[in-house]
Amino acid sequence: MSAKKPLKNQSGLVKPFTTGDFLPVENGGSGLTSVPTDYSVLGNNSTSLKTIKNYLNASVDPTVSNDSSEGYSIGSLWVNTSSNTSFICTSNSVGTAQWSSGSGVQGATGPQGATGADGATGAQGATGADGGQVNSITSSDGNIDINSTDPVNLDINLYKFANDKLLSDTPSTYPNGYSYGLNAGAGGFPDSYGTYQTFKANNDTGYQIFTATNSSRQWLRTITSSNTWGSFNEITPTPSELSVTSSSVSVTESIDYVFVDYTTTGPVTLTISDDWVNGRHGDTLIVKDSGFNAGLNNITIITESSQLIDGITEFVMDSNAEAITIYNRGGTLYLY
Repeated sequence: MSAKKPLKNQSGLVKPFTTGDFLPVENGGSGLTSVPTDYSVLGNNSTSLKTIKNYLNASVDPTVSNDSSEGYSIGSLWVNTSSNTSFICTSNSVGTAQWSSGSGVQGATGPQGATGADGATGAQGATGADGGQVNSITSSDGNIDINSTDPVNLDINLYKFANDKLLSDTPSTYPNGYSYGLNAGAGGFPDSYGTYQTFKANNDTGYQIFTATNSSRQWLRTITSSNTWGSFNEITPTPSELSVTSSSVSVTESIDYVFVDYTTTGPVTLTISDDWVNGRHGDTLIVKDSGFNAGLNNITIITESSQLIDGITEFVMDSNAEAITIYNRGGTLYLY
């Protein structure tokens, strides 16, 4: 870099030296008519001009040792070209020089800007493949186990026997829980055809119900001792019959069948009680002219509190050997 022409303060104006001008030594100059590289000249009157040492191509930052002993003075400029950082000397005291990078204190964070608009909705993903259809659930032994971690509820074991069980099969041959099977005559159960349902807690506790297919009759047997069944006892409800041998009879709640023999003697009035109307919902009452003479001696059917029978207050049976069925639909009586 070529030598720079020094400046001079001439009547308050800084001008380049002319040929023959020089910077006096007493004013910090060298007495030369040019200034060394990286020096600058300062002055505040017509006679006080001064050179300032700078370091414009440093590769490191200045330290406290870069002081007046190295020719630096207040106002010296130091440029670290590696980090693109500049420093100004604010004190050139030997051993305690101070250099300021000129960076001010960072200001407070400004307020957050407004939220930007939502981006466009992305493309919809491809539709997943259809799941397979379950046509049946099977297992090698016919069991479906439903287990629960809830200690209040028991595990449920649903078991359907693939083959008929025998009447002589012991309780231990049945799984705990609920199981069922079909009997087609070979099992020796109380009827040739039907279903058997077993409810067993263990080999000492449980019972079994057999229901006949052709008559809906039912039998029950229980486990009487360790791994031993007791005998089957029929539990089919026995119908309750009423034989009418007088001219006026009340049909109470327990009655299922009414046989009217008195038509051989005279007419008969049957009164269906409130107990039967209110207590036998879903049940039927069958009335039969067992005297075979209702054509002459009619049978009149009424209710205790004037409830209607098929929409009328009384129904008259007037044909010999006639039979009717009355169905109790929630307290309303119908004929069919």
